[in-house]
Amino acid sequence: MEAPGQWLQAATPEPASAFAAHYRLTAIHPFSDGNGRTARRLMNLLLIRGGYPPVAVRPEDRKAYLDSLERASLAGDLVPYQTLMPSVSTRP
Repeated sequence: MEAPGQWLQAATPEPASAFAAHYRLTAIHPFSDGNGRTARRLMNLLLIRGGYPPVAVRPEDRKAYLDSLERASLAGDLVPYQTLMPSVSTRP
């Protein structure tokens, strides 16, 4: 796997890269607490740098968000996560 810092430097400034960075950080789980908050901040930093609005995972989306991350981590299936994040980001 490519080093996270190298991958971030090469990432294009678009939502798909921001969502991928979020997933990659949660997958390696580097901290004992705050991994999700840190990953969402990284995602939003990348979105803002690319000229996109930040994303807030609303309480009504929280279960689907956590379930999609768990499925990606345990089963290697990123499709639910990759489907959910763009829909969450386009909500008014």
